[in-house]
Amino acid sequence: MTLSPTAPAPDVLAARLAFAEEAAPLALAMRAGGLAMSNKGPDLGQALTEADLAVSQLMHARFGPDLIEEETAEDLGQAAARALLARDAWT
Repeated sequence: MTLSPTAPAPDVLAARLAFAEEAAPLALAMRAGGLAMSNKGPDLGQALTEADLAVSQLMHARFGPDLIEEETAEDLGQAAARALLARDAWT
């Protein structure tokens, strides 16, 4: 669910909580089944699991352009990130 840029803060919070209720069981089920891991780069401290990717996909499906992730922050750009962060309803 992509929220309007003018959505009130309580609506934004409710959307985030609903997302957590959906994402948590998904991640826990994947963990219980065993996680395949890869690395983002040569640094072994940059582990990435199937659950990371599944939750990221779910976040993008729910929040669309209202999402800043470590992996996409550079592509978004500082001006766009500042504009998102400046919105009253952004969380």
